[in-house]
Amino acid sequence: MDFDGLKVVLTGKFATMKRSEAKKLMQEAGATVSGSVSGKTNLLVHGADAGSKLTKAQDLGLDILTELELMEILVEDERFADRLADAAKVIAEQKAARA
Repeated sequence: MDFDGLKVVLTGKFATMKRSEAKKLMQEAGATVSGSVSGKTNLLVHGADAGSKLTKAQDLGLDILTELELMEILVEDERFADRLADAAKVIAEQKAARA
């Protein structure tokens, strides 16, 4: 997934990193990170307990990724792979738990 030029909102509790770290990664990937969901938002990424921002994004029909789906995408990007080694471990654990 190409994040270049997308307006992204991050919400909820992230398990793999702080949201501020996720914000930096998204900005490095070319996205603009916003604090609120609107009709101009392209993507919402959520962790646990996402609340009203997730509901609003669903109501607007926006693209939505879970934190783990985002990390799976970013881990594949060589720009971020080294920095996301710990996140990759969490992703593997989550996948194993789902299997």
